[in-house]
Amino acid sequence: MSWGGRAAPAVLGAALALGSGAARAQQNGPAEDTLTLARAIQVTLAEQPSISRARAAEAAATADRLAAFGSFLPTVEANASLSRSAFTSATYVSPQGLSQLSDPPTVGVLQSTMQSLYLQWDLLRGGQRFVDLGATAAADRAAGLRVTDAERQAVLAVKQDYLDAYLQQRFVEMDSAELEARQRDLEIARRRYEIAAIDRGDLLGAQIQVRRAELKLADARDRAREVIRKLQVDMGRPGDVGGREVLRDVGALPDADSLDSEALVREALGTNPGLSALEADAAAAGSRLWSARSAYLPTLSIGLNLNRSENLGPNDHFFTLDPRDHGHALSVTASWRLLDGFARHKDAAQAAMARDQAAADHAQESHEIERDVRNLVAEVQRRQERLRLEREVADLSSQRVGMAREQFRRGTLSYIDLQQLIDQSTNAEEDVAQELHDARVAWAKLDALVGGGS
Repeated sequence: MSWGGRAAPAVLGAALALGSGAARAQQNGPAEDTLTLARAIQVTLAEQPSISRARAAEAAATADRLAAFGSFLPTVEANASLSRSAFTSATYVSPQGLSQLSDPPTVGVLQSTMQSLYLQWDLLRGGQRFVDLGATAAADRAAGLRVTDAERQAVLAVKQDYLDAYLQQRFVEMDSAELEARQRDLEIARRRYEIAAIDRGDLLGAQIQVRRAELKLADARDRAREVIRKLQVDMGRPGDVGGREVLRDVGALPDADSLDSEALVREALGTNPGLSALEADAAAAGSRLWSARSAYLPTLSIGLNLNRSENLGPNDHFFTLDPRDHGHALSVTASWRLLDGFARHKDAAQAAMARDQAAADHAQESHEIERDVRNLVAEVQRRQERLRLEREVADLSSQRVGMAREQFRRGTLSYIDLQQLIDQSTNAEEDVAQELHDARVAWAKLDALVGGGS
């Protein structure tokens, strides 16, 4: 896959998660409570239940394909039996039709042995076995592709969860820094209040700002714990460990300027596993239509039965494995169902509907993938420019706050004006974090569509 003529990075799985910051973390060895994106993806692929369900469905589809191949082979059945029965007859029926006692009673033993080998081979089923073999092969291929698609979707969900959790972690860090800054401002306000440089209203305002910063930090920590729990569940683990992990920055964004929408659309349409699975579904549905139509053709089968048996006397050895009576039978059976109340017509119509629906689903998915790829390319390019501007605004706002705090210390700036500038700077920093998060999510979605999301 190429991104604007260059080798395509695995957008967040490699180019970001293994970027400079994450690479250094791996070299140094992450702390015990550190969760990297690469590790989150690894756990997801191993433990996510949706992937396990897709793999189970693939195993069942493979078994169906093997059974379809086995239908070409003959059916062979071997049987063997040994029987022994003893009886005592104390009565008999007289010529007059009355039951009479025997004196002495008749005592006897009956023994027998039988062995048989039965073979049946369906020579012709109207071509149904051939089309069933093609249908099950396509279904098996679709099931394998859906495993890949389930992995793609699970990885994308975990990437988004990880980015959401990292954003909340950044907000916690920013709110902690804001609280420390508010506490410093409060200390300055107290000193200035002591020398009557400000009135009590400004001091109360500084105290209120500290309390609001504390509440904001507490809310941010609660949200961080919630998204960490969601991340753990989407990884396939219990959601009872939220809040203990420290997430690593996934690194710098790839360059979006050289992305080629047309090339990416072609790549997505050619490699997307979900779309390929729908294509395999359409092929399987087409084969099942021919299977339904083959019911109009006759069937032909051949059978062969070889048997050996022997009735044994009461003094013969019971375990006789080589009976002396032999027999064999050969049968050839042909059948042709001429009329079945239009049941075959109904089956063929339903199969045709399934084929047409599968083709429509494939076409619809193709259109949606093309639309999404074009929209995401435009979005990552737009967000790249927006992020540059947001960072400039945040940098300028930070410089302005530094100057304002100095003016406040000298008494040339009112407390209210200082707080307004601080709020603007805080909002600008949060806008940068949010814009970077949204850009990374867009890259993750684009990678899932074009690169499989691995």
